[in-house]
Amino acid sequence: MHVYRFRIIAEDHENFVREIEIKPAHTFEDFHQAILNSINVEKGEMASFYICDSRWHKLLEIGLLDMNSVEDEEEDEENKEPPMKLMAETTLKECINDPNQRIMYIYDFFKMHTFYIELHEIMDSDAKKKYPCCVKAVGDIQKPPSLIRKKEAELEADDDIDDETEAIFDEDSDMLDDEDSTMFNDIFDDTRRV
Repeated sequence: MHVYRFRIIAEDHENFVREIEIKPAHTFEDFHQAILNSINVEKGEMASFYICDSRWHKLLEIGLLDMNSVEDEEEDEENKEPPMKLMAETTLKECINDPNQRIMYIYDFFKMHTFYIELHEIMDSDAKKKYPCCVKAVGDIQKPPSLIRKKEAELEADDDIDDETEAIFDEDSDMLDDEDSTMFNDIFDDTRRV
């Protein structure tokens, strides 16, 4: 029995690499879970795989859930969107047709965690391993907690400055309102007389 070894890199994180071994008979949902188990993200978000050509053009979408209605499918055909399959119903061997197959994986459509996946190797399975499994993990896509706390402190300091600035402008606007309204009324009265 063979297994696929996929190499995964993250779009916005230079030092991120994962290598996952998985059997051809596993589904894309199994692959999705293996990826999630190997990275530090909040679980439960939407995701899709996209089978790509050698230039990363999307050929087929394999989604976690079918979000399309019949009308959407007709629009997709007109807009040249790739056709869609479901992760739970699609095995890897159904879609892997190139020894260097490229796949794009997008997790959490609000944060758009984008991963580029390439079939790195097809090899014999190891009876001692449980598949799918992550065999290499370098880097992470989340900021370390110390950086998050530092950024939160900076944002909080900015909020304090904004509150102080707003208070100063409120004081100035109260002061200007009386003077400006008197001056405006005088000018307005002068233009009426002319």
